Parts: sequence; structure tokens; C-alpha cells
Amino acid sequence: MQVYAVIGYPLNHTLSPNIHNYVFKVLGVDSIYVPLRIPPKKLHYFVEVAKDSLGGFNVTMPPHKVSIVNLINDVVGPAKVLNSVNTVMNKDGELLGYNTDYIAIRHALSEGGVTQGGRMP
Repeated sequence: MQVYAVIGYPLNHTLSPNIHNYVFKVLGVDSIYVPLRIPPKKLHYFVEVAKDSLGGFNVTMPPHKVSIVNLINDVVGPAKVLNSVNTVMNKDGELLGYNTDYIAIRHALSEGGVTQGGRMP
């Protein structure tokens, strides 16, 4: 079984575990998604454990989205420019950070008619 997580501090009201565990069940994936409340001062310890224990994790709130950038192996794509990570994938003990918030916001703006540079069509 592979374990995935959502981390944050505080981490009081997240629907992510319900959503992910439902999808795992429907797809027949042998995985579980758990919430982990990680205080900022413990984030570096968490990252070391995650390398050996998790398939990946989501970062739900600042300051972790910025702090995690300097604790993982590499930051990819827009996350590098934004200096903010909300999704971390574990590739054989190497933690790679992505920013899917950017992708979602860009898509929503595009669907709403806002083009690159903020111009309306």
C-alpha cells in the first residue's frame, strides 16, 4: 500500500482525504491519503521522513508552500518562478515540487476570457 498525505498547520477542515480516498477506492488503487498536521518548526523533519515513507503529498497552506521549496530536491516549472509548491511527488526518494494552483488559476482565467497579460478578448 502506498501512502499519500496533505500537510498544513493548522489542518482543521480539509476534504482532500475524503476525495482522494474515494478516487483510490473507485479506481482500485491500493493507496491511502491522510491528513498530517505539521508545525512549521517540524517541516524539515517531516521532509526527511517523507522521502522514505510517502508516495507524495500536498501542501495546503502558507507558510509551508514557500518553506518547502528549500527542503525538497527540486522545484519544477511554474513552482520555480513562483517560489511556491503545493504538490510534491516522490520519485525514488527524490522529492520534486510542483505548483498546480497556478495551472488551475490560469485555466479558470482562460475559461473566463482573460488572456495572457490580463487582456480581455
